[in-house]
Amino acid sequence: MANHASHGALDYCVKGARYSVPIPYLDADGDPTDPTTPDTEISKDNAAYADCAEEVAVATGANGSGYITLSGAETDCSFAMLCAKVASGPKATLAVIKPR
Repeated sequence: MANHASHGALDYCVKGARYSVPIPYLDADGDPTDPTTPDTEISKDNAAYADCAEEVAVATGANGSGYITLSGAETDCSFAMLCAKVASGPKATLAVIKPR
């Protein structure tokens, strides 16, 4: 399965369903910066972090924005914490998702 923006059409995440999460990337000064080699990890219900099934998709000239589509297995929890890291460029971005 692949990233697709249509999985972010709802304003909230449905437990056990694919969901796309927008990821902003900012450098140390707070300026939008495109990531180099994104690496995204997830912790479900405060368990150990593990690599996400997909990786952040970034369009050319994204101005520091991207998104990741989480699988149904990744949203099958009460809350999930994402850490979107990169090889170089912007600082790590954190996100919290509470599937309903």
